[in-house]
Amino acid sequence: RWARHWLDLVRYAETAGHEFDYELDYAWQYRDYVVRALNQDLPYNQFVMEHLAGDLLPEPRRNPQQKFNESLIGTAFYWLGPGKHSPVDLRAEECDRFDNQIDVITKTFLGLTVACARCHDHKFDPFLAGDYYSLYATFAGTVHGPREVSTEQARSERAARLEPLHAEQAKLAQERETFEKELLARAAEAEAEAAKSWTRPKASRYETEETFPPEQVK
Repeated sequence: RWARHWLDLVRYAETAGHEFDYELDYAWQYRDYVVRALNQDLPYNQFVMEHLAGDLLPEPRRNPQQKFNESLIGTAFYWLGPGKHSPVDLRAEECDRFDNQIDVITKTFLGLTVACARCHDHKFDPFLAGDYYSLYATFAGTVHGPREVSTEQARSERAARLEPLHAEQAKLAQERETFEKELLARAAEAEAEAAKSWTRPKASRYETEETFPPEQVK
């Protein structure tokens, strides 16, 4: 029941709303993440950290049973907002989507209505329109997309398949490094030779004219 209160705060939904109301694949993963976090009595500071930057934690929290990355799922709430199936005005739809994110995050974690500053400086809280668009720029620079939430066995199998590819990649990287060193050395030699042919005596500051040998032209 407590999970329902939090899901209401972040405006959780499993569909995108509007007339098509298409389903958001795997949205239930976030719902179950919240339920598990509350059942495990996860500290609030860790809970908030996973929501805001769970994909950037150097040591993410793992599920105790299946060992998948729990912290990563917390960031899904950014994505679980309304969206149109085929908007006529892409830019307007994009602005509305980011505005919803700002409104949800600031109301949920700050208890403030920062979204009012979308059109004007806030009349009551100390937020300027510039503050709003600083947040907007932060979210606009974030790329959303599906992420893998796999079991320990699946990750082991994937690592086994990738191991020979990583070895081949390391070998190619070493060959490339050797080739680049040789190429740079040859380029430095060629540059030195080219500099010799273009070098001429430095112009004297005591003379007002400088002569050049004549060139035969057609």
